[in-house]
Amino acid sequence: MKQLRGFKYRIKVNDSQRLQLAQTFGSVRFVFNWALNLRSASYKEKGQSISYNQTSKLLTALKKQEETAWLKDISSVPLQQGLKHLDRAFKNFFKQQNKIKKLPLSVREWECNGCGKLNPRDKNAALNILGAGLALLARGVSNDGELPINLGNSSYDTTKRESLSEGVSFRASFNFDETRA
Repeated sequence: MKQLRGFKYRIKVNDSQRLQLAQTFGSVRFVFNWALNLRSASYKEKGQSISYNQTSKLLTALKKQEETAWLKDISSVPLQQGLKHLDRAFKNFFKQQNKIKKLPLSVREWECNGCGKLNPRDKNAALNILGAGLALLARGVSNDGELPINLGNSSYDTTKRESLSEGVSFRASFNFDETRA
């Protein structure tokens, strides 16, 4: 059985160490907020965010400015780590925003996470079916006039006739058994 252990540590710092820790924490917070403002403004203006490498280069330039020269007194490691945390937060945000959640069949419309547009589920499904059918037609028809479609592992086999548009139809054989394909 796996056993988890926790440890608590207490550090006793003198006044100069306390001051140095406070300066480090404050500097990291300043750099994080500065980079957050920079990346957010860039995304609002241009529609694309600034990368970690770009913010790191801009941090070096920020340290050279006269009004933020006090950042030179702080180790660069915690400042860079603050930028890495911000970069991870942005990546997680956009990764989460692009996830498509599975909807129950009773939901007939869904809202896009990015733009807020309402999309009818039935129209979207019809367009997907149309696109799949046209792709099958583009591949060509076999000698017996059927388009074989393999949809996975199952012993269920059926043939359907679908109409794509006026005057265009195709006969598709849905074969779920890979051994018979």
